[in-house]
Amino acid sequence: MKAFRRLLAMWLLAAAVLTGGGSLPGWPVPAGTRAAAVSPALPDSPDLSPTPAPVRPFEVSATATALLVTELGRGMVLFSQNADVPMPLPLANRVMTALIAIEMFSLDTQVTISQEAAGADDQLNLEAGMKVRMEYLLLGMLLRDSDAAAIALAEQVSGEEPLFVQEMNTRASAFQMTMTTFSNATGNPADGQASTVGDLSRLLRYALANGTFRTLFRTRDTPYFFQDGSSRLLTNRFSSAWSLVDGTDGALRAGLPTGFQNSAITASSGGINLLSVVGDSREASSTADQGALVQGCFRAYEYALLVQAGQAWPVDEEVEGIPVEVRFNQNVFYVRPVGQSHVASTRYESLGPHTLPLLASNPVGRLVFTLQDGSTIIAELFPTRTIWDDNRLFARLIERFRQNQDLSMTLLVLSGLLVLLAVVQVGARMVRRRMAGRPQPLAETRTNPADVQVDQQGQGIVVHQQDSQGQQPGDRQG
Repeated sequence: MKAFRRLLAMWLLAAAVLTGGGSLPGWPVPAGTRAAAVSPALPDSPDLSPTPAPVRPFEVSATATALLVTELGRGMVLFSQNADVPMPLPLANRVMTALIAIEMFSLDTQVTISQEAAGADDQLNLEAGMKVRMEYLLLGMLLRDSDAAAIALAEQVSGEEPLFVQEMNTRASAFQMTMTTFSNATGNPADGQASTVGDLSRLLRYALANGTFRTLFRTRDTPYFFQDGSSRLLTNRFSSAWSLVDGTDGALRAGLPTGFQNSAITASSGGINLLSVVGDSREASSTADQGALVQGCFRAYEYALLVQAGQAWPVDEEVEGIPVEVRFNQNVFYVRPVGQSHVASTRYESLGPHTLPLLASNPVGRLVFTLQDGSTIIAELFPTRTIWDDNRLFARLIERFRQNQDLSMTLLVLSGLLVLLAVVQVGARMVRRRMAGRPQPLAETRTNPADVQVDQQGQGIVVHQQDSQGQQPGDRQG
């Protein structure tokens, strides 16, 4: 009976899939169905929208004049000051150089140091003709601000630095870094070379989507081992950011001969993941500037629930004259100023016209939330139940059989097994009933001659009998 129940449960599950109740893991989703999308923590591509107007929810006491903080999830601007003012930003050159090299070569690539690269003022002790791994050059350029490493990487990619600069500017145009022009790979002052913290922020958002770059960006210090067995500890020049700024998980800094620094930090707290870019801090106060900016944003903003999974939303939606009730299928969170909804307006966009059957797994529309900063959040709405067309249910079932041939074959096999198992159980019950209706055979008895005696009165013979179990019934025969 247990086997029959299990088989029946499997049959019902397969039938539910065929009739539109869902799909099993590993099975193809029928055409026309889709699952709710979940937003990743980090973007797969940069937010290329223009930097919004200045946003100053709090005052910052900083030596830097150009500041920009964005939330990594949606790219929402949390703080903006002079984000589009052009200025020398060597960190932009180094990030672009690293990103291009990472996308074209592996970290194990052996790079030959040229005379020009070896002659750069440097602290990596690179010599002409030396072969080093690309990983060492990337770490030296990003963590130690090495000019020699930047030149060596540019030559590895394009053969010579001027050709590499052309590739840098092509990439900048593709990333919509409209205020950026590169003249070299190092970021040292040069005619016509400039960028903005807004463009640098866009570049970093793209670069952080690359796992290799993200690992380099999050390196505070690391030992590097050379082929001859020697080693060297490479320490991030901006390692102070980890101890001063709460929640820091990555930081880089690049300097100018004038003593000004530009830096970038990623930090997380209370569900908020942010990227802070500072353009022109003085060297002695660059860490303090970043600390005041990041901690100010964590105090001024909160991570809040916008809509909740299962929450109903009143909309004017119908399918072939049947009203449709809708709800959200997943939680949607967003960053907002503390204690404020930050929602300016909402509007419903139908994905119709719809036809029957209307599956509960298919979105029927979406709700667009427009925030006070002009950005938008879109949340899909789904029917609270599947609505069938009774007149077309059988045709729908046949169509599902055609679309899911493997599952249909499984259903047919299960149906055959159900019939076979039912026949076996019925036959077993009939056999048991017939066996229960037969008369029971008498116990076998035997007579032992030694047990036959004549009583003293001569009235008869007393026979002592034993059955097959050795019992003596003591019957008297006349």
